Amino acid sequence: NVIMFGAGLGDCWLAKRCKTLTVVERNPEWLAKASEYAAINGAVVNYILRECNDSSGMADFYCEIPSHTKYDVIINDDAYRTELCQVAVDYFKENGGGTLICDNWVQSYVWLSPKAEEIMQPYESVIFEQPGHTENDGVNKWKTAAFFIK
Repeated sequence: NVIMFGAGLGDCWLAKRCKTLTVVERNPEWLAKASEYAAINGAVVNYILRECNDSSGMADFYCEIPSHTKYDVIINDDAYRTELCQVAVDYFKENGGGTLICDNWVQSYVWLSPKAEEIMQPYESVIFEQPGHTENDGVNKWKTAAFFIK
């Protein structure tokens, strides 16, 4: 069971590869586009709209993990990324462990957060640098990180 924060056109691909996919999105237009694309491609995705912006002080609202399903994987790819790292750590410690996937991990122009690095430092991780992306400062390149929380 996977919960992802941040809808996208890859939702349908992911939904076909996991038991359940729940996606939390803050932008109603983007949610409509992603859900339409998933429906056209025959993917079953449970979308949750939580309207807010990423600087409105609504991290608790946006990052809340629904209690109706036990999630094995949390994907962090939208607003309140640093706060979601802490939410995921707390959630997995209370629920027997799991994997947190953070897109754009320590990536210039997207997400540089010493606090997130501090939160995730104790956990085993695998970081995948994505070659070919030029939208970076040459140092903090495009990366996706997977953290294994027990």
